[in-house]
Amino acid sequence: MTVNTKLTKKDFINASLTVMFSRPFLRYFLVIIFLIALINTVAGISKGANPLSGFLPPLIILVLYSSFVYFSVGKAYSKNIRASENMEYSFDENNLTIKGESFKSELSWDKIPKVTQTKNWLLIWQGGQIANAIPKRDIPDGLPAELKTILAKKGVKNNL
Repeated sequence: MTVNTKLTKKDFINASLTVMFSRPFLRYFLVIIFLIALINTVAGISKGANPLSGFLPPLIILVLYSSFVYFSVGKAYSKNIRASENMEYSFDENNLTIKGESFKSELSWDKIPKVTQTKNWLLIWQGGQIANAIPKRDIPDGLPAELKTILAKKGVKNNL
């Protein structure tokens, strides 16, 4: 089974954000920011203050953080020449082979902790924070079922 793909800058940013938001820490951080905004707004209304005064600081923090992440990921794509290469992912019973125009990697399934699927991505995790992202638009119809069989045999966690 083989998948050929190429990530555009927009794809790279979206994949990076998907990987980032899959981390529980970031989800907890966002919930805390939302709760602070809600508490500040309710407290401000009960004191007769402008409701925006309680909501605005957490909103500014969120917007600044999001902007920083967006532009950092975009800059990382521009600096990483391999990120924009044509990629070929080959799945077999024992290994995942990733070929780019300037590299080739072979990963055994026992070192891959999990494979997850989102609405737009197939994520092959190499650790807790690093994942290879394959756009679902490039995945052939039968691949998820075949890959699920391989992952089940090798004991790799997945949600396929």
